[in-house]
Amino acid sequence: MKTHQIRLIDSTYGADDAREVLGSLLNDKIKFLNHKIFSMQERYGSNTEHMNKRIEELRQEKRDLELLFEEHEGEHIDFEIGCTLVIQLRKAEAV
Repeated sequence: MKTHQIRLIDSTYGADDAREVLGSLLNDKIKFLNHKIFSMQERYGSNTEHMNKRIEELRQEKRDLELLFEEHEGEHIDFEIGCTLVIQLRKAEAV
């Protein structure tokens, strides 16, 4: 199995920039899944329960993240953020 990694985020941010970077990532993933759900339901009438569940998980992560920022508001702290994507290539299962 071949593996590839991408360092997506590797930096330290003030609270405002950290909130923007992380919020943008979460919003983009939610938007992507919503688009995928719409497309699958329109084309195939597919069951999208798993993707709907994932959207709710991401929304909860976003709420938790906002609580973290609120908890430390006014403290003049930096947020060190590291995010590495790990991509593993494997043969698709036969349908």
